[in-house]
Amino acid sequence: MKLKGSNANRLKPELKEKMEKTLKRMEKTREVREMQLQDKINEKLLWLKEQEKLGAETIQKLTKQIEGIQVQVHRIQGAIVVLNDLNKSEEKVIDVPEKKE
Repeated sequence: MKLKGSNANRLKPELKEKMEKTLKRMEKTREVREMQLQDKINEKLLWLKEQEKLGAETIQKLTKQIEGIQVQVHRIQGAIVVLNDLNKSEEKVIDVPEKKE
């Protein structure tokens, strides 16, 4: 960066040199801070990608568990139907009166 404006030409050389050094120092400091911020952003981005991967794995595991539970529920429902049918057939057998001689 360079000093700009009409007043820059009117400054004493020592003051002008001092101001230019200050501007250079400020520019270097800004570059360093920008790099630090970029590093932080990159770290956060990596962390977010890792979290996304972990989340996807967790969802996949839970989906498999749900599928297993659905199979168990289906089996239990089938067993209930079979037991209800057996119960109804037993009731029919019990309700049949025996012939007396």
